[in-house]
Amino acid sequence: MGHDLAGAALTLGALKAFGRAGTTAFRKLHGIDRYGVASRAVGLLGAGRVATSQSAMFLGLLGAHRLEEALGLRPARDGATTLTDTLASMLSLGVGAHLGHRMLGRRFAAFQRELGLRVQAQDMPRLNPPDANFGNFAASIGAVRACPPLRGERPLRGWQGEARSGPAGRSPGSPQHSYSLGSGSGRPSRDPGPRGEVERLLDHPRLDIAWTILKRWGEFESRLRAEDISYLAAKLEKRLDAKGELPPLLAALMMRHLLPQLPEGEALPILRKLESKLADPEERVVEAALESLAAYAPRASAAYTEGLLPALRRVAEADHDWLPAKAFQALGAFTEALPPERRLAHVLALESRMSELELSPVAVLPRALSFLSPGERAAVARVVERRLFEEEAGGSGERRETLGQIFPLLPVVDGGAMLARLQTLAEAPKGPYQIPALEILGEWSGNFSVRERAELLPWAARFLDDGRLTLRMTALQTLWILAMASPVSERLAAAAPIEKALGNSSPEVREAAVAAWGLLAAGLPPEQRLTAAERLLVRLSDPAAAVRDQAWKQLSEVAVFLEARPAAELLRLALSRVALAKVPIRFLQSLEKRFPKEALAAATESAEGRDFFRYAAYLGARLPLEPILWKAYLRAAKPEAFLAAAATDLSAFRRGGSPNPGNKRQLLLAYAALEVWEGLAFEDFRRGIRGKAPPPPFLTQGFRAELRTQVSLHGRIDKGKVAQALAPLEKPSELEAFRKDLDAFIQARHSELRTVREEVKAAFPKGWEKLRLPAMSAAAEGLLPRLWPHRELPAVRELILRFGLFLAWHRLEGSPLAARISALRGRELSSKALGEGLKALEEFYRDAVAETFGALGLQAAEIPALRRQRQLLAAELARMRREEGAPVEVEFLPSKTEADRFFAFVSEDCNTERQRAIFRPDFQLLRMVSEGRLRGLVYVQKAALDGKEVLILGLQPRASWAIDHRDLLRAVEREFSRVAEAKGYDAVLLMADENQQSNRADMLEAIRERAYPRKNFRQKVSGAVFEGREFQVLWEWGGRRSAAADKK
Repeated sequence: MGHDLAGAALTLGALKAFGRAGTTAFRKLHGIDRYGVASRAVGLLGAGRVATSQSAMFLGLLGAHRLEEALGLRPARDGATTLTDTLASMLSLGVGAHLGHRMLGRRFAAFQRELGLRVQAQDMPRLNPPDANFGNFAASIGAVRACPPLRGERPLRGWQGEARSGPAGRSPGSPQHSYSLGSGSGRPSRDPGPRGEVERLLDHPRLDIAWTILKRWGEFESRLRAEDISYLAAKLEKRLDAKGELPPLLAALMMRHLLPQLPEGEALPILRKLESKLADPEERVVEAALESLAAYAPRASAAYTEGLLPALRRVAEADHDWLPAKAFQALGAFTEALPPERRLAHVLALESRMSELELSPVAVLPRALSFLSPGERAAVARVVERRLFEEEAGGSGERRETLGQIFPLLPVVDGGAMLARLQTLAEAPKGPYQIPALEILGEWSGNFSVRERAELLPWAARFLDDGRLTLRMTALQTLWILAMASPVSERLAAAAPIEKALGNSSPEVREAAVAAWGLLAAGLPPEQRLTAAERLLVRLSDPAAAVRDQAWKQLSEVAVFLEARPAAELLRLALSRVALAKVPIRFLQSLEKRFPKEALAAATESAEGRDFFRYAAYLGARLPLEPILWKAYLRAAKPEAFLAAAATDLSAFRRGGSPNPGNKRQLLLAYAALEVWEGLAFEDFRRGIRGKAPPPPFLTQGFRAELRTQVSLHGRIDKGKVAQALAPLEKPSELEAFRKDLDAFIQARHSELRTVREEVKAAFPKGWEKLRLPAMSAAAEGLLPRLWPHRELPAVRELILRFGLFLAWHRLEGSPLAARISALRGRELSSKALGEGLKALEEFYRDAVAETFGALGLQAAEIPALRRQRQLLAAELARMRREEGAPVEVEFLPSKTEADRFFAFVSEDCNTERQRAIFRPDFQLLRMVSEGRLRGLVYVQKAALDGKEVLILGLQPRASWAIDHRDLLRAVEREFSRVAEAKGYDAVLLMADENQQSNRADMLEAIRERAYPRKNFRQKVSGAVFEGREFQVLWEWGGRRSAAADKK
């Protein structure tokens, strides 16, 4: 047995190694780039692929046999016998694979195909990208800490979540290629307009550049005229008959963009040619032809469609792994072009044949159903549903997948029966649909009324007592979603079943319940958060370590949302259960910023307890909560003496002291002084300190400034409420998204909207799919008064809300108010922008919405959702009142020590690989020290540009420093002007590129407000952290300050 396993391992390893080598050789032989495009020997691609794969398999098997013989796992034989054995093994593998392919059927083949595509991961375009999956409900929620560099492109981040896509769909941080397109073909430049740009791309001799047209099409489409479209279509039509696979493939893929815009007379010859490509031997060409034909379906005539359907059906019936599914999608798209009396039979035939071929109709039915009447949709729904419940339809896993895919289609066609049917499926004892039915109930909770969600909570809680762990976990997920969908004031009561799950017998369920409860607590009203956190404290004594860890994690998350006094109370309660030494430092760090200073001053060991007093004393000494230093403090026999000595030494290192690389205590304190433990490990810091001193600083004179502190609005405004007010404006702001969202809503609430069906039909007699903004707005204005008498119905109120917000938003489009609201969706959001955006949002709901409804003779206040939104935003505005704290003194200390090589970790930027900059004679830092803490850095580089000696600055206050950035900028401008004049410099500059000015949005906004004059130099600064020749002038020699510097 052992010999057999060892032999099998050797064989698999040899096959993998030689297979990888064969793939590499094949790609190099044909010059295949990262787009999967070959540039050499294109005509021999097929033969080369077969030859290299078979040769790799033969050599792999031969090598495995030789290894087995050498290791004594196989009797030694002569070369001819070994060769024969190898060929026999190849033959048996081929026959076995072929038989397996036939016996296991289409689904297994499709599964193999999917795995192959994932491995290849070729960056080829697809018409139908996969839907996004729902995230794990218990995953931690929060903005990812980004690392914007001071030079080059800076990824954006903010409190609302993940980064937006950049221009033309490019993600921030991804490489932005620039190609010289004018000289590639050696021909003189053609039309300089967008048509010429597209033509140059298509004709470029480098195929990888030519293919970029598919990704960049959005840049050109809106700029092309009708004659440009016709010209490009005619040009590409000729390429459909070109030799090789790639030119016809590119042409076919491009046609899906061009065909819908062509007149019928011009489109028909191209359609005929694409139809002939359905028999092309190259699979990707056939797929591209199907996609382009489907794109033309909305404009196709009934006569043309009747002639095309047989060709599409032939592809759908072909013995192929994945092309039939594409053909069925095209058949579904052409439902619209058929006469109305033939559409139902066509859709039923598609569903029936796809089921016979074991293909899921998910990709076909949604679009095909939209062309049927409600009665016809119901007929299709009954057929689909009946097939779902047939036991012989497949294994439980397959049925579960089918239900998850098909079930969301059913409310589209039969109205309000979805909730009852899902509950019936979930209640079926040991039924295969229990888990997916519960999942869908959670995912679709937004389609239920408040009453229905309230009734679902106790119903779903019953499953927490089920014997199957997976069912209990699914029920818990559904309960969490239902609770979060409840009104904010009712969430704690709605979460009672989750609280019950905290005591479940299963550790896995308890852990999941703790995660769900913690996420729920963060979304509660401020006055209820401490109450929710107390429930988590009980789990700190849970017998399961995973549950205890999860409880600490969620407590740390909840602590961030507490006000000062509840935060202190939470710590007292935690220390009453757990000794200070066993409290995770992450929890203590989350409380540090919330801990009230008066609690530090008033804390005594007798009143608060020893542990609480020790924590308060540590914070009172202004020591950072760095893990190594904190543990040393807890171990200290005399904590007071430890704090006194550490505070003195730490202050020296904060001010630029250099540690002795042989003294571990000094290294530890110097490391703690930087307060960079989240990004830099102590061991990495220790290895970087080698006792090599940088050159001395060129600026040796520091200065002091008195600045105003400022409470950042980011810590005072409930951003969840802002996001809640923004969410209804996401869809109305874009017409196409609004139409699709409207379709989904009406289909999901079909039965509830039956009362106003005629009113909607009268306002939109031909539907809204093709309406432009003016026509859509006019129809909406006519519809709202018709809907108003039925506003007591929840679904009608929701419809009124959607149309009302749509009208109000587009009346403001392009206004400063709309711009300030849109800025709230930005990534790097300054405190000022957040405040102005909140004011604009409140004004929108208070005035703009009311005026929109008032112009139609309606009262917006009668819609509860609008009234509630106004109240929530008004409450946030009341909390937002700007406060300026007491003035604080800040020291700006010149620094250039070996510890300063880690400057990028202090500033939290992406120059962490540029540590050597501190060893350059033209670069140094100024440390900003205030209240005994290192609050940030000023980067300073001196340079000679066009015969002038200049200082270039980068301003990097820490994100945690609540300082008035305008005050800080004025102080830097004033003091550096004085220093520069005294030292004989000609100018003090900032880079013109904001990415190189600062990492803080508030500082960037302060710089923009100062409106410094710009200046270009012929020479370019480079090295260190700055690069470029365009600058802003803070100060310039000449007996005068810059114009901006004199502004108040």
